[in-house]
Amino acid sequence: MSDQRLVCDHIGLATHALELTTAFFTGCTAFTVAGPAVVDPHQGVTIRFLGNPDVPWPRIELLQPLSPRSPVFRQARGGGGPLHLCFQVASLADFRTVCRSARLTPLSQPAPAPAFGEGRRVAFVQVPGVGVIELVETPGAAALERLADLPIREMKQSFVALNRLPLPGPGVPD
Repeated sequence: MSDQRLVCDHIGLATHALELTTAFFTGCTAFTVAGPAVVDPHQGVTIRFLGNPDVPWPRIELLQPLSPRSPVFRQARGGGGPLHLCFQVASLADFRTVCRSARLTPLSQPAPAPAFGEGRRVAFVQVPGVGVIELVETPGAAALERLADLPIREMKQSFVALNRLPLPGPGVPD
C-alpha cells in the first residue's frame, strides 16, 4: 500500500434553512458558494457546497432535509451543526471487506452521489472517538484500504473504558 494519505474533502453541516446558512457563511467568512444546490434523493437532502478560493480543502457541505424521513432531519431540527467529515478514497468497491477487516461500523452501503457528479458514490462509517465519516470516490485519491491502518480496535476499547466510568452526581465537581 502506498503512503498516500486520505484527503478531507469537506465537513458536512445540517441546517434547517439552506439559504440563511449560506448567507451566514458567505457574509462573515471567506467561504463562497461553490455551485448550485443539488437534490440528493438517496440521502433525502438538498446539498450546497461552499468553498474558500484561497484554500481548496476542506469545503463545507450544507445539508437541508427534504422531509422528516431524511437522516439529517433530527440534527437540523435540533439546531443544525456538524454531521460528518468526508474523506476522498479511490474506490468503494471493497467497502464491506475493508469495514470488516478495519473493524469499522458501516452506516450505509455505497450509493450514488449526485452532488459529486456522474458515477461517483459515497458511503458512511462510524469511527469511535471520531464520529461519522463519509467516504467519497475520487479518482487519484488514496486507497480505501488506508482505513485498515487506523487503530480502530484501540479506539473502541478506549471508548468502552470511558463509558464504564461513573458519571458525576449533582453538585459533584468534574
